[in-house]
Amino acid sequence: MATIASRTGSRTSDRTLLLLEIAGIVVLATILALQVAPEPFSDWRYYWEAAGDPARYERGGAVLVLLGWLKRLGASPHVTMLGLNLAAAGATLMLARRADPAPGKWMAHLVALYLLLLAPYYGIVQLDLLASASLGLGLVLILHPPARPGRYGSAAVAILAVAAAVSTRPQFLLVLTALGGLLVLAWWVGRKLRSNALLLAAGLLFAGALAGFGFDSALRAQAERSGAIRTNSSVTLYSGLLASSTRPADCGRWSPGATATMRSDLGKPLGQAVMERLQKQPVSHWAAVMACKVPQIVAPPPFAWAWLMESPSSGERPQAGTVRAVAVAEQLVYRLLTGVFYVLALLVAWRQRSSGHLRWLPMLWLLAFGLVHLVFEVQGRYFLAMLLLLPVLCALVTRGRERATGASGRSDRITGLPPHVENP
Repeated sequence: MATIASRTGSRTSDRTLLLLEIAGIVVLATILALQVAPEPFSDWRYYWEAAGDPARYERGGAVLVLLGWLKRLGASPHVTMLGLNLAAAGATLMLARRADPAPGKWMAHLVALYLLLLAPYYGIVQLDLLASASLGLGLVLILHPPARPGRYGSAAVAILAVAAAVSTRPQFLLVLTALGGLLVLAWWVGRKLRSNALLLAAGLLFAGALAGFGFDSALRAQAERSGAIRTNSSVTLYSGLLASSTRPADCGRWSPGATATMRSDLGKPLGQAVMERLQKQPVSHWAAVMACKVPQIVAPPPFAWAWLMESPSSGERPQAGTVRAVAVAEQLVYRLLTGVFYVLALLVAWRQRSSGHLRWLPMLWLLAFGLVHLVFEVQGRYFLAMLLLLPVLCALVTRGRERATGASGRSDRITGLPPHVENP
């Protein structure tokens, strides 16, 4: 009886905390969006202007199509994005709770805290959070499929969710390709624990990534702007490596000089332009650029408050002292939460041995982002999905341990995919 009462009390406190988290996210995001009323700016002005206009399409994928439908309702940009991003935040939180097997759902509460830190970002015309929520859905369906519509139905929906994310954020194509390659490597190293489940998970990620890239390319071709993929994507390569300095203050970040360098190479095939740039500097220079970027990759800076404060606005901004104080507090909490996420990933890799090689998935997730951004541009928002979905992946691996009773580390029990075949 005492145990039942304890579990009932735990569920009650968990639900109370969940309601407080949802209320905090909704209230804070709504107040900031309505008070500041940020307007579309920089590259993001394109998203609002191109939404609903297929002839202007250059990037944005499935989420831009969704934004175009909602734009017809006539609401202002910050109100439209507030509604979309709150929906994405709610969906991500529910996914985290579904994945989290702990009675207190403490890993899901970490996700809620990170979503609260992103509250200043919700009223800005950006597609990062929506794409991350879609990717999170795909990962959950691959690793923890529901009983209905069955394994194969879940796999199909997962591919569509990953495709929507990749079409919206081309960065995910690179990250998922790296992650898929690392999963295949883990399968190869697995020896007696080698299972088809890792290959199937990697295959589903590859399939979704390719479908998303195809959808994005089709929309661009329909608009007769196929060449835009080079200018939109290669600028991150030039900013992150080919035209980057080795100064800690700006290495790996976007600069007008990087854009100008990229444009000067447009008359050459991309492969030729890249090789020529690489040959102009010794290997030690490129190693120095990558080493300079490591601190920004390992400890991505916060970004939500800065983007809100720097955006053009038709509303009222806080006083300068308040802006600075909030920025300092955001920096502190962001750093602490990032550290907690990393410790969680390490603990999962160390303790969840019954999950087989899949226990390394959270660490491989971090490594995939790191490998991509050693080469490509770095800025805080590019690591939103990395941090937001890290506790979800940890929860999925932990849940897999509970489902693996009697499986002796067989990772297919974790993924819910068809049984594996052990190699001799």
